[in-house]
Amino acid sequence: NFLCSFTYGKILNHFVTKYNDATNELTVWKRNDNGQKSDLLLGPVNISTKAGQERLAFFFEEKCGEPLTFVTSNSSDHQFGNTESGFNKRQDSRTIHIVNASTVREVETKLGVKLSAEQFRPNIIVDGLQAWNDFDAVGKTMTVSRPDGTVSTLQFVGLTRCVRCDGIGVDPLDPSKPQVDIPKLLAKNYPEHGPYLGIYVVVTNPGDIQVGDTITFPGEKVSSIPKASVFQNNYIWAAVAAGVALLTLSVYGKKK
Repeated sequence: NFLCSFTYGKILNHFVTKYNDATNELTVWKRNDNGQKSDLLLGPVNISTKAGQERLAFFFEEKCGEPLTFVTSNSSDHQFGNTESGFNKRQDSRTIHIVNASTVREVETKLGVKLSAEQFRPNIIVDGLQAWNDFDAVGKTMTVSRPDGTVSTLQFVGLTRCVRCDGIGVDPLDPSKPQVDIPKLLAKNYPEHGPYLGIYVVVTNPGDIQVGDTITFPGEKVSSIPKASVFQNNYIWAAVAAGVALLTLSVYGKKK
């Protein structure tokens, strides 16, 4: 199994990581009580080298108390992920996870539990869309436009709804919060949806996406990307850093 937030949430959520695509370097800081980086713990480490890979593996071995092996992939079509939806639907594993902030707020209110959209480990957070309406995009095309009205070449197709796992019970912005069984609460309080929240999409036409852009969903349901909501999913990929580069390529619709 991969060392990730789904299996070692309480450990990995105490770190802030940053990956530099241009230099293949990963840096790890301690996360303070405000969710920001504080003390430098590791790096920058060049994970394209054997020495860097061994150094990173040893660092996380010490933190989790288990032997680790750094895993890489030489295929530009590969993505380290926990879903087979892209491959099953389109023979393309480079999936992107989108979470609707309106849905998270509705769930937060109904359950009476403090939640954040980041808690669901998305690659992209959208807002301005009605709660649960992102589910309507499954099987349909989404486009991206700039604040000035110009249209990006980037297009997504919705693959599936995202089934939730126990790992999202740990809030990456506040690891000290009590862990909550969100999948169980979703299934109990939203039987019409079950333990699902968010959707997986795949890029069908390459392009880029930036904070402040607008994603147009089917039926002219427009959802803007709020400030600082497009981010590399470092919480998941902290110990499988080679996946960060591949994930970023997927997010921006680029291929090697």
